[in-house]
Amino acid sequence: MNPEEVVRAELEAMSTLDIMTQCDIEIVNLAVTGNVVLTERVDRLIYNGKSLDAPGMGAFEVAGHKITAWRDYFDTGAS
Repeated sequence: MNPEEVVRAELEAMSTLDIMTQCDIEIVNLAVTGNVVLTERVDRLIYNGKSLDAPGMGAFEVAGHKITAWRDYFDTGAS
């Protein structure tokens, strides 16, 4: 599977594609050390017909050209 197919399969497994019609990601800050990439970002979604801004951070571990671990943390208190 190519990367797009892998992401799509994961989202389909979470049953979100049928109600999420748009997703734009704004990278606020990006840091890299060794094989770890940290992102501070805002995921801007149209989810179930409503706009949703989800501020959060992601930690990605990379080997070669592949993500081997992906952890996301979201600010659930954001308005």
